[in-house]
Amino acid sequence: MTLRNIGFVRSSDGECQACPAGTYRPAGESQCLACASGRISPGPGSAFCTTCPLDTYSDSSGVSCVQCPAGSLTNFPGNHDEAGCLTPEEANAEMDARFGASVLVNKLVSLPAFNQPKRECL
Repeated sequence: MTLRNIGFVRSSDGECQACPAGTYRPAGESQCLACASGRISPGPGSAFCTTCPLDTYSDSSGVSCVQCPAGSLTNFPGNHDEAGCLTPEEANAEMDARFGASVLVNKLVSLPAFNQPKRECL
């Protein structure tokens, strides 16, 4: 197999055919594979799938990324459905639950280095 074959497969009649949109064929594979949820391949002949960016999610066919509804956003790229689109309040709560962001900030602010008086160079 050569690199020029990625994104394409040989059909039963021996013809070389591009993998359809929503699928890909990387080196080392013999057939087209569906893009994982949250990733897309918008056109035929793809060798890889692309992760949907922030504030979008992949459509069910794996062909395009769909913009979240107005007023909603995502915390991470690669969302697989509209349920990943959150209000700003929900997004903050999710980040806090995952990473304890406000707890961490509160701990940092309480460290002595943050509470020392500002010093000036003479």
